Amino acid sequence: MKAEKASRFFEWVMNLAILNFVWIVFSLPLVTVFASSASLIQTIQMYRKERDRETLLPFFWKAFVRQLLPATCLGITMLFLLLVVASNFLFAHNFAANTWLYTILLAWSLFLSALYVSTLMFIFPVRISCGLGVVQTLKQSLVFSLRKLPQALLMIAGISLLVLLLYVVPILIPIIGFSLIAFLVVLFTDKTMGSTKPSINIDL
Repeated sequence: MKAEKASRFFEWVMNLAILNFVWIVFSLPLVTVFASSASLIQTIQMYRKERDRETLLPFFWKAFVRQLLPATCLGITMLFLLLVVASNFLFAHNFAANTWLYTILLAWSLFLSALYVSTLMFIFPVRISCGLGVVQTLKQSLVFSLRKLPQALLMIAGISLLVLLLYVVPILIPIIGFSLIAFLVVLFTDKTMGSTKPSINIDL
């Protein structure tokens, strides 16, 4: 039993390493990072359901082609919204002399930031699972984000700890860093969005 668990664990790590390398290669043009990320998430979703390791790379490529335009549009839109969220902090800073007003504006900016990060986590899983257009994907991601904001923030805190670990041990970043983060996002969003998987395990 222990040998079987160890074998499954090392297979899980190997799959993460393969997908991590492929993600890095497909993200090198930078403009394709959004499509590459969506493909990574979709491939992880597929493998967790079908357990077909032989199709990992072909599936990633097909997903990349399908997601290239919509995922890029979603990514650019989220970058624009990031500027909007950042501008709220700059606006609040202008009222630093007024403690009462500054506190309200700062609290609003922090809420928008939390909502933004939570929505960002749902963007690609919603797009992949529901097959919606860009606008509808944004709306549905926002709905999930509002409904599950406390849980999403806890997951974001966990991912932040992982990012801190990767910062401390940077050698892990090119090995499994990005795919491990995507794996955690898939675990959370599958459960939140009503995945049919009965339980969470370490199988990729």
